[in-house]
Amino acid sequence: MKVIFAAAALGLAGMPALAQEFSAGAGLTSLGPAIEGSYMLNDQFTARAQIIGGVSVSGTETAEIDGSDYDIDGDGSFGGVALLGDYYPTASGWRVSGGVFISNTNLEAAFTGPETFDAEIAFKREVAPMITTGYKFNFGNSWYLSTDAGVIISELEAVTDSTDPDVLDEVASINDDLSEIPVVPHLSLTVGYQW
Repeated sequence: MKVIFAAAALGLAGMPALAQEFSAGAGLTSLGPAIEGSYMLNDQFTARAQIIGGVSVSGTETAEIDGSDYDIDGDGSFGGVALLGDYYPTASGWRVSGGVFISNTNLEAAFTGPETFDAEIAFKREVAPMITTGYKFNFGNSWYLSTDAGVIISELEAVTDSTDPDVLDEVASINDDLSEIPVVPHLSLTVGYQW
């Protein structure tokens, strides 16, 4: 009987810890606070979603555009939804991830001056590819700390409903500058619970 118990104990000791299929967490990203959930498909693949947002800004400024003064009332919101597939190529917590980012990030402004018009800066692609790498560190029985660093593959783009050639030239110049940066950085830090 002792031999059976010893064999069973050795067999159990050699088995990996019971996989915890679901996880949920909260944290911060480069676009604001986030909540995330994931499901472990197998030992190497996880499906994960992050809902990012809740940060908005507003303000009023005065600016000069080609010699004319404008009052600017601006509002901005940051966030979106990231849908990711995580691949763990080694036995550690290191992962590479790919998926899509669905943006609701935009900066809107109403300009009042010689002409009244609206302008906006937002992701050029509302649904954009996303690539990250990160690490998931498990601690305690069921808790984890997770990090990601990567990019959302989309430029930012300015648009306006103005018909003024000077304003259109200014918007074109802004878009020329924005086109030099074809990606938006994505960073995140999450603490969560898995079961």
